[in-house]
Amino acid sequence: VAYLQGKINLDEEILLIKRRTRIYVRSQASWFKDNDPDIHWFHIKEDTIEEMENTIRNWQSAID
Repeated sequence: VAYLQGKINLDEEILLIKRRTRIYVRSQASWFKDNDPDIHWFHIKEDTIEEMENTIRNWQSAID
């Protein structure tokens, strides 16, 4: 908003977005723990799209 209002330039806005994104990621990492049994983490480098899709479809069929 500050950029759109002309209070800061684009480079400053980009830096702010990056900084705030890092802060947000850290807070999410604190909230969602790796060892929470109710959370299934997908590992992008290890899990294939098909494996992810099958897992999600299985969850969905369990709900239906």
